[in-house]
Amino acid sequence: MAYIDSQNKFANAASIAAAAGTAVIGDNFDTSATVPASGAVVAGAGQGRNMGVGEPLFGHILVTTALVQASTDGTVIFQLVSAATTTLTSSPRVHWASETYTDGASPSGGADLLAIGNLIEFIVPPDDKTWLRYIGFLCVTGVQTSSAGAVTIWIDHSKAGKPFIYANGLSY
Repeated sequence: MAYIDSQNKFANAASIAAAAGTAVIGDNFDTSATVPASGAVVAGAGQGRNMGVGEPLFGHILVTTALVQASTDGTVIFQLVSAATTTLTSSPRVHWASETYTDGASPSGGADLLAIGNLIEFIVPPDDKTWLRYIGFLCVTGVQTSSAGAVTIWIDHSKAGKPFIYANGLSY
C-alpha cells in the first residue's frame, strides 16, 4: 500500500472538460533540485533522472467524474510529459501516452472506459535519459469538446489496483 500526498500527486479531481486541443492537468513537478546526504539542496539540470531511484514507478489516473462529450466521436488521450518550462506545452517530451478513450455514449459505441471510479495504471519509463526539468500530465482532447470529466493523478512505487479512499479523520 502506498500513501498519496502532495509530493506524489499531480492532480486531485482536476477537470478534463475542455475544447479540442491540449491542456495541462493539475500541477507539475520540478526535478532540478536534489537533496544529497548532506541535506543541502543542489540545483541541477533535471536530465538523466532515474525517477524511481532504482525501483519501478507506477502512474495512476483515477476517474473522479465521468467523461461526457457531445454526440460526435470525441477522443481523449493522457500523456506523461517533461518540458524545459513549467507550462509543459512548449516542446514537451512524451514519456508515456494512454490509449485513445471515447465517451461511452459516442456514436462509435466505445466502452465507457472513463466512467467514474475507473483506474488507468502504467509503468513510468525507468532511467529515461531524456527527462527534462518539469514533469506533468497533458490531456489531449480530439475532435469534440468535453463538457464534463475529472481525474486524480499520482505516481508511486505500487501497482495497487483501485485505491481505498477514506474520509478525512478515519482511522482504525
